Order: sequence, then structure tokens, then C-alpha cells
Amino acid sequence: MGGKQISMAISLLTPHLLSNQTKRQVKNKLQSDALHTFY
Repeated sequence: MGGKQISMAISLLTPHLLSNQTKRQVKNKLQSDALHTFY
């Protein structure tokens, strides 16, 4: 459970740090992880 909160925090912080391509990949991964978590 803690890992989910950490990845959510990372998803908020990383857009400022990453290139657009990497940002998109991370966002897609986090979204798919979130779908598996909540649905």
C-alpha cells in the first residue's frame, strides 16, 4: 500500500523533472497501475 502512495507522489513530482517522452511513458505506466489497483 505504501508503494502505491509513493508512486502517486512520484507521478505528481516527476512531470517537472522528466522529458516529454519519458513523462508520457511514466504517466501511462502509472495510469495502468492505477487501473489494476482500483478496478
